[in-house]
Amino acid sequence: MCADQFRHCSADPLPDGGVAMRNSTLGDAGPVIRYTKAELRAFILGAQAGEVDDLI
Repeated sequence: MCADQFRHCSADPLPDGGVAMRNSTLGDAGPVIRYTKAELRAFILGAQAGEVDDLI
């Protein structure tokens, strides 16, 4: 589930530990972005370190 500010975000877990995300307003025809477990880990660690603070 995505945070409220991203209420049109659909995130589904993948069997390998990754996640598939898409804009839920586009339905099943919308593009799907897949992130590996390593990519998610790198993003979360970077966010915790303040690397994305300028995006908020």
